[in-house]
Amino acid sequence: MNIPNLYIAEIFNSIQGEGLLTGLPTIFVRTQGCRVGCIFCDTKHSWKFREDKKVKAVDVYETIHEFAKDDRSMHICLTGGEPLEQLPALSWLVEKLVRNGYKNISMETCGIVRYEKGDRHTTHLDNYVLPDNKHIIDMEHNGMFFSVSPKLVSALKNRFTGVSLSKTYKYWSKIVAEPYRIQFKFVIGEMEDLHALESLFQLENINADTSRQHFCIQIEESQLDNPTMLKDCLRFVNRFSFVRLLIQQHKVLELQ
Repeated sequence: MNIPNLYIAEIFNSIQGEGLLTGLPTIFVRTQGCRVGCIFCDTKHSWKFREDKKVKAVDVYETIHEFAKDDRSMHICLTGGEPLEQLPALSWLVEKLVRNGYKNISMETCGIVRYEKGDRHTTHLDNYVLPDNKHIIDMEHNGMFFSVSPKLVSALKNRFTGVSLSKTYKYWSKIVAEPYRIQFKFVIGEMEDLHALESLFQLENINADTSRQHFCIQIEESQLDNPTMLKDCLRFVNRFSFVRLLIQQHKVLELQ
């Protein structure tokens, strides 16, 4: 059997600090490698692939199993870095976990594989790479909960386009067809992020009646003490009542 390799930054126990699963004890598998490059990223040490971080996927499974202490109900979160950069190997890992009785597996992703460098004639959309359908569908069939966090203006600055945001939403909302097996989680660092999200809702006709996904917004850590940002986000969720306002709880509690 051909067992794939994975580049792993770290594996650790903590609580889930973001999204709908906030507060649950979780084993985090942080992958190495990310070519998206968000401005406010707090795990930049995981961006570059390093040969000393390469391990067999079966060894990752064994480490998870040790952390779980034979509790098959333990939540396991694949995060990064950007997990989509190692999608085939992670698909193998998820299948092995499920075959051995693990049921609560999630993936944290920005929704794209990478931005590619192009020449001066290349558009942002041409540079925008989405993941392979097959492995996402395989993971969905294995019960994966997808946490997709498309990056907005404060994360990408001049690389952000509404077209790429819409493309990401349409891809994921179509490929993860089972209702409520996905959350769209948006980090809000400036008012322009809320404007971009409002435009997405209008363009794609997303509302409480049409959506079969969960939507969350989270105030970016550096803005938590900004009363204007809080008021703007409160107004936003009052206007779009199907959206939840959350915080990054692990950062407030100073947990890993």
